[in-house]
Amino acid sequence: YRELRWRRDKPRKALSAFVHRAMQRGRTVKLHLRMGRTLEGKVVGWDLGAIGLELADGSGFVMVQRHAVDDWE
Repeated sequence: YRELRWRRDKPRKALSAFVHRAMQRGRTVKLHLRMGRTLEGKVVGWDLGAIGLELADGSGFVMVQRHAVDDWE
């Protein structure tokens, strides 16, 4: 029950708003993924299915499926 409750407090709608603001402002974000990895970088594009991220460490570009994102900052 606790896992389901936590997810209700972090809706996809909130992720969309966060990503949109970060992209508009050119801010670096951290995306915490379900498998335990954290990706950090600038959002270069997004849609309802994925987020394009230019990695902060300079290693390139990744597409992150939105359903894989557990938390963000």
